[in-house]
Amino acid sequence: MDLFTPIGFCRRSGSCKAQNMENNNNPPPRGGGSNPRALSLFKALTFYLQCRTQLFQNFFATMLLSLLLGFLLANIFGTFLGAFRCAAIWDGFVIVGLVVFVEVISCARYQTLQPPSVGVVSFPSTGNRNLFWCLTNNFKIGLLLGFFVEAFKVGS
Repeated sequence: MDLFTPIGFCRRSGSCKAQNMENNNNPPPRGGGSNPRALSLFKALTFYLQCRTQLFQNFFATMLLSLLLGFLLANIFGTFLGAFRCAAIWDGFVIVGLVVFVEVISCARYQTLQPPSVGVVSFPSTGNRNLFWCLTNNFKIGLLLGFFVEAFKVGS
């Protein structure tokens, strides 16, 4: 699968909904001592897990790379802090910039699918954008984790 495949896309039938409809149209065979309700529930559960883990299966290496890049950037942040201080008049501007970065990523990644009210910026969630925000969110998590570890280094 390529990088731009939607998240809910399954390999077998082309979509999660089509596979689910196939399971509903073809009831499991009866007899032979098996429980058809348990079998159909097991099939539905395995299909659900396959669809839910599709993103993990396809993009694990890319997500791990973005997490580690954020962690690396946070660990070398102290080295570049002198350059940031020359560019900004006050250290508070650097902190405000980081807080805005983290909040914009969190807003875009964790927004609900309800229609936005008037005056609220909405980030549409398609397959490509969702992957972008997922990778950016992993970068943000690595950055915050790196700052946390760096704080322990400074404190000791």
